[in-house]
Amino acid sequence: MSCSGCASRRERFQKWSKVAYERAQHSLLSQILAEQVKQTQLLQRMAEQQTLLIDALSEEEPEDPDTQPRTYLDGTPCR
Repeated sequence: MSCSGCASRRERFQKWSKVAYERAQHSLLSQILAEQVKQTQLLQRMAEQQTLLIDALSEEEPEDPDTQPRTYLDGTPCR
């Protein structure tokens, strides 16, 4: 024979355990989602930077080794 108080306590404990488990699961999923958002933002930033680099490299004209330089090494124009 089991007492009705014991059954009631067992039911409360089971409900509490389920709620605690669901909260922990929700917290973990929230953390995973936050990290995935950060990772996605980093990947997007990397893609944008690579696109800018590719564009900049494609716009450069190849230098002719026989032409006179237009600037000195410090950036001042040659006269």
